[in-house]
Amino acid sequence: MTTALRPSTPLMLADVPAAERPRERLQHAGAAALSNAELLAILLRTGTAAESVVSLAGRLLATLGGLEGLAKARFEDLTALHGFGEAKAAQLLAAQQALLAPARYGAGLAAMWAVMVLLLVDMSLKPF
Repeated sequence: MTTALRPSTPLMLADVPAAERPRERLQHAGAAALSNAELLAILLRTGTAAESVVSLAGRLLATLGGLEGLAKARFEDLTALHGFGEAKAAQLLAAQQALLAPARYGAGLAAMWAVMVLLLVDMSLKPF
């Protein structure tokens, strides 16, 4: 039996069927099947008490002007947004630099970064 959500209640990830959550969809359908907001939500890991992580990721992309704006974001830009503290800003900037490193340092590092990203995604899929 499901409980109907009131319209004023934000839809949280726990309210979404497990098979429709970003990490599970990535695991079963691949990263190409996910939206940019869903991929970003996997990196962010948690939302706020009032906003799901997918909604938070979508708001971040809308505010910054999509992935291009996110790629140019600074620490101060991220922490100025509601729901983004120092930890989330640091996570995103670290991912940003990891993705830009192969372009800066040559294609030889691209394989290393790809392995690191795969390991991080794999670790996020495993329960502790």
